[in-house]
Amino acid sequence: MVADRTSITRELDNLIHEQIHTLKRDAKISDPELREFTQRSQRIRILCRTLNQGGPQISATSRLPNSEPGRK
Repeated sequence: MVADRTSITRELDNLIHEQIHTLKRDAKISDPELREFTQRSQRIRILCRTLNQGGPQISATSRLPNSEPGRK
């Protein structure tokens, strides 16, 4: 099956959104772990939206600038 960039990024966005809500509902991980997972997931969702809007191309080896304080 061949899918275009829009459908792939939309599906990723939906899966991440569902996973966050499942984790919050089940609360099977600690608050700090949930917070970290949520922050990372939100960054991925932003990337998906950027790609959907025809934003810059990101290669598989690209790294995002780390915006989390205290992390290197």
